[in-house]
Amino acid sequence: MGSSLFDGKFLSALTLLNLEREHPLSAVVDIGAGMGTWSRLLRGVLPTSRWIAVEIWGPDVERYALQELYDAVHVSDLRCFDLRLLPAGGVALLGNAMACMPLDDAVACLGRVLTVCDYALLSIRVGEWKVAGRGEHPWARQMHCWQADDLHRLPGGVHAVFLGDPALVVMICAASPQLQARARTAIQEACQELERHGLLHEPGARGRDYTDPAFLKQFQTRLLGLPAVVQAGERMIETLEADPERRAYAEGWLLGRLQAYVRAEAWEAALRVLERMGVDAKRGSREWLEAALRVSVALKRYEQIQYYAMALLERDGGHVEAHQALIERATEFNAEQIEALFALATRPPQSDQEASACMQRVFYGLSAVLLFGGLDPVRLVQARELLALGLSLPPPVEPDPVFTKIQGMLSVVDLERVFTPGPQVLPALAVRLLGGDGRERSLQAVQATMARHGTKVLFLTAMDEKYFNRYARDFVQGLFERCEVPFLVVIGLVGCGERVPVLAQSLGIDDERLVICGHDPEPAIADGRVYGCVRFMLLEYFLEAFAVPVCCTDVDLVMQRGLGSLVEHCAGYDIVFNENRIVLTIGDRFVANLTWFNPTPVTRQFARFIRSYFQKLLDAGLASDFVDQIVLSLSRRHLEQFAAPRLGRLDPLDINNFMFNQHNIAQFRTIAGLYRFLSLYVSGESSPETVSWWKGVPS
Repeated sequence: MGSSLFDGKFLSALTLLNLEREHPLSAVVDIGAGMGTWSRLLRGVLPTSRWIAVEIWGPDVERYALQELYDAVHVSDLRCFDLRLLPAGGVALLGNAMACMPLDDAVACLGRVLTVCDYALLSIRVGEWKVAGRGEHPWARQMHCWQADDLHRLPGGVHAVFLGDPALVVMICAASPQLQARARTAIQEACQELERHGLLHEPGARGRDYTDPAFLKQFQTRLLGLPAVVQAGERMIETLEADPERRAYAEGWLLGRLQAYVRAEAWEAALRVLERMGVDAKRGSREWLEAALRVSVALKRYEQIQYYAMALLERDGGHVEAHQALIERATEFNAEQIEALFALATRPPQSDQEASACMQRVFYGLSAVLLFGGLDPVRLVQARELLALGLSLPPPVEPDPVFTKIQGMLSVVDLERVFTPGPQVLPALAVRLLGGDGRERSLQAVQATMARHGTKVLFLTAMDEKYFNRYARDFVQGLFERCEVPFLVVIGLVGCGERVPVLAQSLGIDDERLVICGHDPEPAIADGRVYGCVRFMLLEYFLEAFAVPVCCTDVDLVMQRGLGSLVEHCAGYDIVFNENRIVLTIGDRFVANLTWFNPTPVTRQFARFIRSYFQKLLDAGLASDFVDQIVLSLSRRHLEQFAAPRLGRLDPLDINNFMFNQHNIAQFRTIAGLYRFLSLYVSGESSPETVSWWKGVPS
């Protein structure tokens, strides 16, 4: 049938878990499977059982994809079904099928089922009612209206619970006195536990969509979060430790629980089970460690993440999930971990299929060496070895975008330049300054504008024509409406040549605080990633020319708050980085969007070095993904080698760096007030609804 009432589902589910706790349920036989409700609800909770469907109406097998929900599907009327096709033991589930045959047939069928299965769990409506799904097919017709006295005729019945209105009976039957005793305890304990937590009589129980992943997830979360289930897991751990003969079953039972916890997001319960597993979890199976790692990542438990990830990497140096968790969720590496990552990274790939994993190990290892700990001669040798290895790895036979991307990122790492004193003088840039009207402006005229306004900060960004047309107007208007600190905004145009004046006029913003900038010579390569380099190449010029703090940022944003607090926060430093401390790769550690530079001798030294670095890359035709963030990380490391900089950093709660759906205004409103200094709306495409909304947000 294509529908199923929700009444009694929690009671049936917890009863099954209680039976499983005492003895493995080798099989779950769903008689009258219909749309596969029981498999959808509980297969993830009972993953070690074999799931079998017996369904009388063949078209439902294809309609509800029962072959994907069950290990075996039999199309048959239970009254003539060959029960020898079922495995011995386990539990049979019977619901509406009992009402869709005469009473004598139902009693006889249950007796036959109990000759094969250990238990039968029944859900039967008592009194006048209509079978759910009536009329969907010829066998969905109600043949008997069950009464309370009819229950006494059922063989092996040991306990019944009446629920709902009309009354639903959840009844457990068993094939022998010993099994009947277990069954009685299982259903009684389930009743008591559900009564304590308000789940025995579930309000609003009808009309549930059993194909909705969100509903199924909610059901498992509530079921698996029950203390009785957690305690059962803990008792099974004791069994695993004390009874070697049941070790295999106990470990399988626990692993099944953990996997279900992970899917249901009952994280805390899962972690308690894991921690009880043993002091040295490394003795567990690979599956244990992977489950532990996933739970630790979900809970953001950094120590456990490192512990389980390193344990997996000791067994399998190419374990991508462990690498990703270690890199993305930790906060920093200590010397021991750097050595371990270096040893893993230098292991050659064992096959063509492992080439991408080896490249990732190289990148993670190089990131750890360059970003953390003192760069003594040993570390420098390690960095050179890893870089040479990554650049020399042959590509896999089958093209792999991950391999290609990382190798391209490694190509912009110039270690010799990082560890060589930077230039003292560079050739002057030929910079063109224009106003919003497209007319040329002299340096002296711009300086006079800044003096009149008492400018305290210069916003510096750069872009190509495509980004200029898409984002520049919203970016500038956001500053004019939101920034309470006197400012100048400079937009560098890349690859636009003689079109710079026309593009400046196209903005329609004739305000002297807006400066459009072009410079010669322009980069030889036309790549959208180049403008990320150009904004830092212009940094030296504007620090020298205007002697005010320079805020380098992206253009695809809309400001939501002013900068007064940020100016005060950054005043005592040479440079303030937007440092993402939960990631550990040179492509993501320092976010190029928002970097603050105060006009000091140390900052000018940094600006000369980063300009010379980018210029060499562009002359060589190199502009990889994340090129600006990689060079920002390396330039910081260079500055620390040859100066004594005062470096600050923004905290994740200072500025919003996260992308989200540009059309989700509710989400936009939620994040608007979270950040101390400013919140930036980042988008792939500007949403008119969002852009109009932020204009009304109070500063």
